[in-house]
Amino acid sequence: MPHRYVKAIVQIRSGPYTRDGYGVSIMNGDPAAEPKLIRTAVDQAVNEAFIDAIDTYEMGWKDLAPYKLEDWAGNPALAHLQQSGPPAGVEDGAAPIQSFAVSNHKCLKCKENLTNAEWELLGRIPNLNRESLVYCFEHILAHLKRKLPEPVLTDFEEKRNS
Repeated sequence: MPHRYVKAIVQIRSGPYTRDGYGVSIMNGDPAAEPKLIRTAVDQAVNEAFIDAIDTYEMGWKDLAPYKLEDWAGNPALAHLQQSGPPAGVEDGAAPIQSFAVSNHKCLKCKENLTNAEWELLGRIPNLNRESLVYCFEHILAHLKRKLPEPVLTDFEEKRNS
């Protein structure tokens, strides 16, 4: 601690992507006399590094843009996104469900193989770990079905019943 600063490096992974963030915090005072200064400096450096890493993913930029117009929100691509919204299909989770062929995933309850369409439907449920919560359409828990976007659910049911 002779230089009285702390540097933190944080690495965030999202799927196959990795981002690094860097943060620095300067300690004002003598860390030998006040050991809490070290903990505070480390926390501040790690928080700054985390924010730096997350910021590279541009999370929340659309929501924060109206408040940062003079800063980074003047980006024309961000202005376009604010006016027109995301491309079609992005809101409810990509391409339409098409295949009702049998997959190699088995329902936890009935032990029957899921169709590819049921597997894709599970992937559209927000925050569902479909590696451990695998259900055929009949056995998807009601609270999980309610999380599906209405157009996705009705489209799936129409194709399934036809």
